[in-house]
Amino acid sequence: MGYGGLVFANAFAFIATNPADLRKGRYQVGPENDSRILQACAMGTGDVMVAWWPGGALGRGLARPQEVSKMVRKAGYRTLALGRTDDGLPLHPLRLAYATPVEVFRG
Repeated sequence: MGYGGLVFANAFAFIATNPADLRKGRYQVGPENDSRILQACAMGTGDVMVAWWPGGALGRGLARPQEVSKMVRKAGYRTLALGRTDDGLPLHPLRLAYATPVEVFRG
C-alpha cells in the first residue's frame, strides 16, 4: 500500500473483538477519545485510513463513524478507505484482499 507502518485508534472508549460485546458496552465515548484519535493521526503522514466492522453491522444507525471522519478531516487529515459497505461506511480490512484499492473517503 506504500506506507511504512500502521497506528490504530478506536472510536469508542470501550473496546471489544465482538460487535455484540461493544453493543453491550453501550458504545461508550470517553472524554479523551477524540484527542487520542487525533494524537494517533498526528503520528502519520497526513493520510488516515478509516474502517468500520465488517458489513457495517456495528456502525449502522450510529453517528460515531461520521463524527470521527468529520473530526479527522476538520483537523486537516485526508480520510481514506478500502471501499464502502452498502450503508456507505468504510470497510474494515479484516477480510479484504491485499490488492483492495484505496479510495478517498468523505462519508
